[in-house]
Amino acid sequence: MRNFPYQIPSDHALRRTFRELTRRGARCSSLSDSELHWYLTHLLLEFVRSDSFFGSGTQRLEPVGYLTQALEDLEYLTGSERRDLCRHMGDHSLFVLGFFPGSLKGSLSRQTYAELGRRFYLLTSEVEDSDRAGTFRKLFEHFPECVKTLNWVRDYTHDQFYQYMFRQFDVA
Repeated sequence: MRNFPYQIPSDHALRRTFRELTRRGARCSSLSDSELHWYLTHLLLEFVRSDSFFGSGTQRLEPVGYLTQALEDLEYLTGSERRDLCRHMGDHSLFVLGFFPGSLKGSLSRQTYAELGRRFYLLTSEVEDSDRAGTFRKLFEHFPECVKTLNWVRDYTHDQFYQYMFRQFDVA
């Protein structure tokens, strides 16, 4: 679906682990769409590297500041740049709400942040190629279930065993 900046081989243990954790988390959140399981697995693989968390050439801001900056940038972008920023901000919002919801402090509530993330996916679906637009429409429609799936993965991976394994794979 997209080119990830950090390619992890298809047979790598981390890929298999995230695939299984996403599948289990999705079962707990009643998310039965296999296309969304795949997307969430790849989202985790993409954000395994912190340099993927922020778009290239952007400041490392708190989540709300980063979102605000993206909204300002969106006014001046067109075409594929606009689509890519919307997709990235949907992914960023989903990941923050899934793994770091406590980082949302101050003036923006979690519900508002989630609604903005959902809308970024809706915008992406409206400008994406027809064969890929459906995935982003599903992310818009099932955003809360996707967040719950990632919450489950977060809680599960806080286990000391998984922390050890991530260090062994040089993921920490």
